Amino acid sequence: MARYKSYSQAQSMFIPVRFDEQIIPGTFVHAIDHLVDNELDLSIFDKHYSNDKTGAPAYNPAVLLKVILYAYSLGIISSRRIASCCECHVTFIALAGDTRPHFTTIAKFISSYGQEISVLLTRVIAICSMEGLIGKKMFAIDGCKLSSNASKEWSGTREDFDRKKAKIEKSIQLILKKHQAQDKGGDEGSDMTAKEKKAVKSLKKKADKIQAWLDEGKEKIGVQGKPIQSNITDNESAKMATSHGVIQGYTGIAVADEKKQVIVHAEAYGSSTEHLFLKDMIDGARDTMNLAEGDADALEDTIITADTGFHSSDGLEWIEEERIKAYIPDNQFRKRDPNFATADRHKRPIDKRKTVKKAKYFKASEFVYDPEKKKLICPAGNELYVENSNFKDQKGLKGITYAAKKTDCRVCELRAKCIRGKKVEHRHVTVFTNTMRQMDTPISRMIKRFDTPKGRFWYSRRMGTIEPVFGNIRGTLGLNRFTLRGRDKVDTQWKLFAMVHNIGKLARYAWC
Repeated sequence: MARYKSYSQAQSMFIPVRFDEQIIPGTFVHAIDHLVDNELDLSIFDKHYSNDKTGAPAYNPAVLLKVILYAYSLGIISSRRIASCCECHVTFIALAGDTRPHFTTIAKFISSYGQEISVLLTRVIAICSMEGLIGKKMFAIDGCKLSSNASKEWSGTREDFDRKKAKIEKSIQLILKKHQAQDKGGDEGSDMTAKEKKAVKSLKKKADKIQAWLDEGKEKIGVQGKPIQSNITDNESAKMATSHGVIQGYTGIAVADEKKQVIVHAEAYGSSTEHLFLKDMIDGARDTMNLAEGDADALEDTIITADTGFHSSDGLEWIEEERIKAYIPDNQFRKRDPNFATADRHKRPIDKRKTVKKAKYFKASEFVYDPEKKKLICPAGNELYVENSNFKDQKGLKGITYAAKKTDCRVCELRAKCIRGKKVEHRHVTVFTNTMRQMDTPISRMIKRFDTPKGRFWYSRRMGTIEPVFGNIRGTLGLNRFTLRGRDKVDTQWKLFAMVHNIGKLARYAWC
């Protein structure tokens, strides 16, 4: 039988440690150490300190930046855990020079120096460019929805919070009335238990929290000028629908270069409406590359790709004005793509997860046009008359609007499958006479440009450019949720992770 030397990790050892020997050349740790000490100008932090003559010496920003970047690369986001690692983990101790910063100092550095972190990220991008990691042939834009440090339970409009407060107060009264009835009846042991007292205290705390928010009146207003859901805990975050359900969070948007998937610009926004930020992201990437390379327009020959979430009339109009070479599809582009013509046969025959929803009401396509009578026939066999022969929607699409007779709809057996509202008297159907391709608008011109072999080629490269970035940040670096509150602080955290991602590219492809 083979024999092996026994080993145990449950033991301590006193050994002399040279900090510089713990930072091994060619590793990610060495890349961080070299970058911070030799490539980044940290004098931008000096304005935040006024202890040149009096006061205690501050922790060196280089130390704080090193330990934060290294911790983020390991998926350690908590300031307390980072501070703990600086006391007991050899690599952290070596990076910090055994200075052991307190967790409050680390937390303040992350949450308070957003502008400085943005400048440092630009410098890291410039270094990536100098090392030949940015090709500028194609940039891909996309967003990643991440949970915030706030519960969606505390989201709603002012009316929602009024109802919630009334419901909580009603629950408190029910508990109190229950014990008052027991006291009058002379029941023994009618005193409130510790659990019930705790419940009443918790409910009162929630009611007070809602009332405090209602008194301040910080209701959010949407793009259309109407009130939208606010959040009491973090009012700059938003409710977002994701593939894993609805979350309360932020959208981290990034622009990545095709060559090595280096992030050239990153921003976090408290909204899931991505097309609102297309201009900001392209301008941000252009400004960053101009600063990095010193060009007047570093993106003059760069192709921009983005998914359907960034497709909008205003955004495409701005792209045309700026003469940007972009390919941004609408949400119907796969239906026009011949490569997806046989996609239905690859779908599962039985929808076990019940992801496909059956249409509840008759579609416009189920109304048949009679060329002899020049009228539309509904599924019940009744005729619809022409109500508006010059219909035009907001996108510029033209069509003919037909309307059913009120007397027909009133007694129709199929009314429940045809008309949505109870107050609606009869059905209207619009048959469009043109398509977006036939129009001369920014959207139609983008559709024509996208529905070409060249357009589909560049869009096919989008996923392989930007999705690995989010896969690395979420899967490898472990950013599954933002730990800070407020858009500025969340944006700083998102930029720090973008910096870690780019330093990883330098360590792997340039400084290895």
